[in-house]
Amino acid sequence: MVVDLAGLTGLVRSDEAVSPVIAMVLILFIVTTAIGVVYMTGLPRIESAKEGAHMQNMKSAFIVLQGDIKEVAQAPSTTGQARLTKMKMDKGSFYIYNASEENGTGYIEYRSGDQIISYENGAVFLRYSYQDYAEIISDPMMYVIVDEDDTTHVHIHGITIRGVDTGGSVGGSGSVQIRLKRGNVTESEEMSMNEVTFVVEDSMFYRGWYDYFDDMLEKSDLDDTANEYEITKDKATKTTTVKIVGKDDTSAHDVIVYYKETEVIAQL
Repeated sequence: MVVDLAGLTGLVRSDEAVSPVIAMVLILFIVTTAIGVVYMTGLPRIESAKEGAHMQNMKSAFIVLQGDIKEVAQAPSTTGQARLTKMKMDKGSFYIYNASEENGTGYIEYRSGDQIISYENGAVFLRYSYQDYAEIISDPMMYVIVDEDDTTHVHIHGITIRGVDTGGSVGGSGSVQIRLKRGNVTESEEMSMNEVTFVVEDSMFYRGWYDYFDDMLEKSDLDDTANEYEITKDKATKTTTVKIVGKDDTSAHDVIVYYKETEVIAQL
């Protein structure tokens, strides 16, 4: 049998069958590469953006919590002294730490990864677990003003957090409800003195407190170079100490202190 090879020449040399295969391989390569690039670069950015948005929401939630605690602490007896604060967590853990020797005045905390948002003694802080620096998000009910007679007025409203039993914690995702109720209240009358010293001790946010008081007093009419006030911090004891002497000599009672402490009972 004789095979005419001349008739097969077109099939052997034709590029028509090869071109679609090469094109498909190139398309698959491009798609696979694009997916890999998106996976390597895009997803981490998306997750980072989601985490940032969630933490921003939690900051706002803690400012709402701060406002509710303030209402509980300052509400007259005729309107009731209880609130219910709701928060939504996508992940992380929520804690209530009782006031104690280890926890100072007590605090309410949310943790997600390395980031920590906390309410302590009227203020809201943000810090990272691997460092002791703390950024103050919202100010406490504490301030210092100097009037036209050079009299220094120090207003301090301290908030003590008491959890039910030993506090409480919850983790995961979903809604968190915090029941707030006013406890004991300690009020002191207006006091005139030569100088006043107050201490924030056993605080995870002692550096945040230091920065807050340093900024506040710097903006007042007091002068640290004239020894009218002094602020120190101690990492070992997690303590910030503020001493205010006033603008006159120490023989004059030119520092007036208004102090109030309120106990707030928080329950998850």
